[in-house]
Amino acid sequence: MKYEYKILNEEEQLLVTLTLQKRMKVREQRIAVNTPQVIEHVTNNFEVPKSYVLGGCLTGPHQYVDNAVDKRLSKVWVFELKKQAVKKITKQPKNNSRPASKRNA
Repeated sequence: MKYEYKILNEEEQLLVTLTLQKRMKVREQRIAVNTPQVIEHVTNNFEVPKSYVLGGCLTGPHQYVDNAVDKRLSKVWVFELKKQAVKKITKQPKNNSRPASKRNA
């Protein structure tokens, strides 16, 4: 099982490609992964860039990969990447605590 991540900055999307190795013999374990499992994997294992927040999955909930079917060995899921507002640090003007009469003296 191999996960590949690709960030499309222009569309603000994350593409997750999951590829399985084909099951060659009946005694080999059959693996099927569906959308909720991919969402869980991405949430737990993908490190989102600093200026973004991971949004929801834009791909349909019924997509899955299966190592027993050739056309289902690889699929792509699309996730939304939301720009995070960067907080600007502003300096407060210094407040002079001494009264004006003592400053002039």
